Amino acid sequence: GQSLNGAPSVIPSNGYPSNMDAISAWGTFDLSDALAADVSLHYWYETIGTDKFEVLINAGAGWEGYEFTGNSGGWTYGQFDLTNWPVYGNLLGHSNITFAVRFRSSAAGINARGAFVDNVVIRKQTSTGVEDVFKKVPATFTLNQNYPNPFNPETAISYSLPKDSEVMLTVYNIFGQKVKTLVNQKVKAGYHTVNWNGTDDYGLKVASGVYFYKISAGSFKAMKKMILIE
Repeated sequence: GQSLNGAPSVIPSNGYPSNMDAISAWGTFDLSDALAADVSLHYWYETIGTDKFEVLINAGAGWEGYEFTGNSGGWTYGQFDLTNWPVYGNLLGHSNITFAVRFRSSAAGINARGAFVDNVVIRKQTSTGVEDVFKKVPATFTLNQNYPNPFNPETAISYSLPKDSEVMLTVYNIFGQKVKTLVNQKVKAGYHTVNWNGTDDYGLKVASGVYFYKISAGSFKAMKKMILIE
């Protein structure tokens, strides 16, 4: 199968401007030898009115796909069959296909949050079995700002690894005391997201206020601040 693993994308975040049309496209892929195929991803969106978040394919005749409006109510997993895509129908046999996500807003000034996309994977089944024909791996270690921030009750922390690494991702309070261990294991290269629900290692809710999250992955170390509100 062919995998296309995409980085987390904010389109845009923390309020978006009017008359916006932002598209984020990944590399092309080939379904000319596919017996079956699908695309899966995790997404989160908050839009107002006619503003929309879209999951799109371009196989030579323009961008077509699925559109979403309103509020997803949190991270959502979606899986879409590439043998029954809007307008295009069956995409098996196409050799030059591009996947993208898009965010479009109207003329009204908006203070909604936009959209997140993570863990994009495009799979195809061929007669020879499963193989990674295309895999997008980050070039550098990265720790991203959590989103949303400030947050209540939950926030997402994403990071990227250019190679397999022993990862420690930990939350601390303003006194430098460890509150929660989010990751403590070997993690494969790629883009990763972990959620923190404002609890400590014992499952107890912590007080509102400023917290810090720190990552250690090999020689890479980074720390960022986040705010839990009531």
